[in-house]
Amino acid sequence: MPLLILPAIYITVIYSRYGTIQPTLANISSTEYYQSSFFYTLPEERKDLTFLQYLGTYLNNFFLSWSGLVTEDTVANKSNPFAASTLPMELLWLLPAFAFFKFGKKVTGSLSLPILAGWAAIIVTSLIQFNNAYGQYIRNGYLGGSQARYYLPLIFAMALSVPLLFEGLKEYIHDKMIYILSVVYGFMLFYGNFPFFLMHI
Repeated sequence: MPLLILPAIYITVIYSRYGTIQPTLANISSTEYYQSSFFYTLPEERKDLTFLQYLGTYLNNFFLSWSGLVTEDTVANKSNPFAASTLPMELLWLLPAFAFFKFGKKVTGSLSLPILAGWAAIIVTSLIQFNNAYGQYIRNGYLGGSQARYYLPLIFAMALSVPLLFEGLKEYIHDKMIYILSVVYGFMLFYGNFPFFLMHI
């Protein structure tokens, strides 16, 4: 309990001062300073996007930041989030879903709950992040807020699902094929990150 006292005081002070527990630059700075930052785009310089166009831009930027090292040259190095060097990382978002299916639950056993709970947390968090980012675009013309680094604490749900999925497929696919698929997938995950950037800097 004593460990919770300082965070509680901090949250109380922040909320009383800014009216939110997560103040942004707009909350803590002057209007003039905020509007001179890269979080604000002048109305005449903003990109006019429909909701679907914004959604496509957001998802493209989100998965590019998820699939590798984020640098100023990310767009130049990885312009397609569904290329061979990036697709394996994107599949990690879908693999926990197999725990919903009968063969998945049979293999995961007691691990199905943390996998599903982690995946649900990821989905809820991603919806909140998208809502905040879209709100920033509507109000300030800001096209950022799509970084995927916030989901690293929940990567356990994705990581657990990979070997368990291959284990569950043994009932349908020969062991040697499962081994080959797992090695190929593992190599693609590795190549799409550090080696890819070493080869493209």
